[in-house]
Amino acid sequence: MRVEPKPLNAYPWYLRPFFWNQRRKYGEVLQPGLLWGRSPKVFAALALLFGALERRSSPLDPALRSLVTVRVSQINHCAFCVDINTRTLNRRGVDWAKITALPEWWRSDAFDERERAVLAYTEAVTRSDVEVEDAHVDALRPYFDEDGLVELTGVIAFQNMSSKFNSALDVPPQGFCQVPGEAAPRYFIDPRKFRDPAFTADGQPRATVNLVRLETLWFCTGTLCNLACRNCYIESSPRNDALAYLTAAEVAGYLDEIEAGGLGTRTIALTGGEPFMNPDVIAILEDALGRGFEVLVLTNAMKPMMKVAEPLRALHERYPGQLTLRVSADHYRQDLHEAERGARSWAPMIRGLRWLSDNGFQLRVAGRHLSDESEEELRSGYQALFDAHGVALDAHDPGQLVLFPEMDARLDVPEISEACWGKLGRSPDEMMCATSRMVLKRRGASHPVVVPCTLLPYDPAFEMSHSLLESLSPVALNHPHCAQFCVLGGASCSG
Repeated sequence: MRVEPKPLNAYPWYLRPFFWNQRRKYGEVLQPGLLWGRSPKVFAALALLFGALERRSSPLDPALRSLVTVRVSQINHCAFCVDINTRTLNRRGVDWAKITALPEWWRSDAFDERERAVLAYTEAVTRSDVEVEDAHVDALRPYFDEDGLVELTGVIAFQNMSSKFNSALDVPPQGFCQVPGEAAPRYFIDPRKFRDPAFTADGQPRATVNLVRLETLWFCTGTLCNLACRNCYIESSPRNDALAYLTAAEVAGYLDEIEAGGLGTRTIALTGGEPFMNPDVIAILEDALGRGFEVLVLTNAMKPMMKVAEPLRALHERYPGQLTLRVSADHYRQDLHEAERGARSWAPMIRGLRWLSDNGFQLRVAGRHLSDESEEELRSGYQALFDAHGVALDAHDPGQLVLFPEMDARLDVPEISEACWGKLGRSPDEMMCATSRMVLKRRGASHPVVVPCTLLPYDPAFEMSHSLLESLSPVALNHPHCAQFCVLGGASCSG
């Protein structure tokens, strides 16, 4: 923890009944209580507020309150809160199958309409990239009067404060949540992992990846997007400008560096956010194509792309065979696609996809493993979609339809040690950071920086340099995405 508790006998006498009650209920004193106890009057007030929210006469039933507290804890990456609140949720009658489905509740039929309305509202209140809208509250009104709405909002707000407090101070789980059949408690990330770039939590040398060649240079054109997808790893949205727009001049500087350094890079790739929202996107494309690079653009193929349809088509005609667009279609079914990307996101995507196909663009589609279907079933479903809309793609060709594994940095995943390469039959040369780097610019920064790959845009520990030539050093696989997406998932953003 970032702040240590005091000895029990150092706390004021009037806090000891609270600690006694915790020991009676949980078998031990809770670490957050000991931290809050450093501010005794605040702790006493919080304990009374918690008791009021948990009173028997609450208009919210106990299981529903626990669904809310667990979901908020997951979103805020609070390992302690997930641990203790998951135990409470199970003891309040919610089975493990439903608990396991909670992180992606919108995909599961285990939740009734009242629970779905509550969880949608909970996420809107908690997530920074989503705003609470009238529709969220209207969906709750069949189940709660206005007093109930206020109480629900209070539970969500209290758990946000609690989980953010614990997460900020790095409070570890205390082992309350034991999933049947598992040898150890199941947490939503073991806080001991992914701390030391040189060693794993159990002391083994951490795996590293050397750059073999700079095959692909990615540019994050900015995090602003016309959509706010539910499980966007970069948290792009119409409001998130944490990563600023790159200018054509900034991109040109890195292209100059490739040429001056003789790096032999073949592909320039643009991602976001939505790249076509960047006002310099056409100039960036024209510069890269004019220098002879192959260019890949990741897009949702919606209105921002269609606003530049004519200059985009002109570039395609001027540089035949150099420009590829990869469209995100999260599933071949409209309902599952829109569950991820929002209502009314399907039809514009289909129109953009058809326009690209009709105009002869080199086209790819990126899907995701959102359901329990096999890969063959997914590919057959996408093929039916392409055939129905006249899109000239072969869904059974992995180069034309890329299916990505799901990522969630909160879920506990194994760390990758040097010994894992042999055990897994994988090579470090297969990893994305063996052949690529990404350039991004943080809001308010004076210049861009280089990071190892597209999956690690926010962690400052992965910033390598402002210069591309100084960013070719080995990369320690010290992030959950390294294990989940690349090593175990076998995926690469380059396709």
